[in-house]
Amino acid sequence: MFTALRVGMCLICMSGSVGAQTADSTPAPHWINNHVNGFDYQPTPGAVIPLEVSAGVRPSRDRQEATDRVLEEIDRSLLRSEGLSEDRVPVFSRSR
Repeated sequence: MFTALRVGMCLICMSGSVGAQTADSTPAPHWINNHVNGFDYQPTPGAVIPLEVSAGVRPSRDRQEATDRVLEEIDRSLLRSEGLSEDRVPVFSRSR
């Protein structure tokens, strides 16, 4: 008796979870980044800098280097807080 009851409860539970999934729903991607359909949509400096210059929003070199130093320090701080190595922090200010 209890076995039949357990089997029945399992079938009811399983049918509820199957019913929640629709046939036309697409699964979420297994990664979150800027790659879609085989293309990389991450903007590169070569594409962004001319657009910033033409729009008049490009920061001065000093301002950009100051921002880069702040970002480097944030990266280092976050890595330290997680107990990870700081060797892999990208160096923005010297990459120009």
